[in-house]
Amino acid sequence: MLAQHRALKKHLDELIAAVNANGDYLDILTRTENLLAEHYAAEKPLLEKLQKNAPRIAAKVTTEHNEVTEVGRHLDDALDRSQFEDALRLVRRFHAMAIHNIIEEERVMFQAAARCFEY
Repeated sequence: MLAQHRALKKHLDELIAAVNANGDYLDILTRTENLLAEHYAAEKPLLEKLQKNAPRIAAKVTTEHNEVTEVGRHLDDALDRSQFEDALRLVRRFHAMAIHNIIEEERVMFQAAARCFEY
């Protein structure tokens, strides 16, 4: 999962760099959203195991996944409606929330998993 995190961080860095340069970020956004969806699906079995031994951590990470996904949906909707100012705010929020989730997973979830069972 750490390898997935590295790939996600790379995509998220490219996304925010394109946004900050006032560049076209739609392709990298789509790739990042897809990579995040795959990553969240891959983490689901770990979160289900953690639910038994560390339910608060599992609930927190699951909530973060849902929130990032929801912001991504709002971002896509804003882009579809050509609401570019809203989209710009949402892409920055999407980036910040996804980065925060990765940090939380590495700092809290992985340690809890190591304590609860062989991970």
